[in-house]
Amino acid sequence: MNRISLLVVVVATAVTGALVLLDVNTPARIPLVLAFALTVPGLGWASRMRLPDTGDALLLAVTISVCLLVIVGEGMALLGIWSVEGGFLVLAAVALLGVGLPRPRHRQPGAAATDTKMADGEKVDPAHTGQIAWPVPPWAADTGTVAGEK
Repeated sequence: MNRISLLVVVVATAVTGALVLLDVNTPARIPLVLAFALTVPGLGWASRMRLPDTGDALLLAVTISVCLLVIVGEGMALLGIWSVEGGFLVLAAVALLGVGLPRPRHRQPGAAATDTKMADGEKVDPAHTGQIAWPVPPWAADTGTVAGEK
């Protein structure tokens, strides 16, 4: 799905960018821009989740896209810088970032662990028991009895 989502995002951004930025007046502009706005900005980010079901990834993409539409539109309106072209450019940048940023490498299950930290600093379980080795907070380090308990 990663290569497909990359191709869809780049092609859809180019086609919609030509329609919006060149101000092409055609009956196909409204449905194409609407389809772009409702799916493409979240598609790259949803594909990063590596969901096994394509329907789940598409639903997540639409959800992310709608949230981005609200945030970008409301932010531009509140700042007094509303424009169709500016809104498209922000959504296109977010979409291209979603597919363009490098993905963190994940270990294969059962692989020998030589390091107990992932690229983002999260600790992992080298024995693959399914438990993440979280650091113990200082207030929980004392495992003695509770006051008043014998």
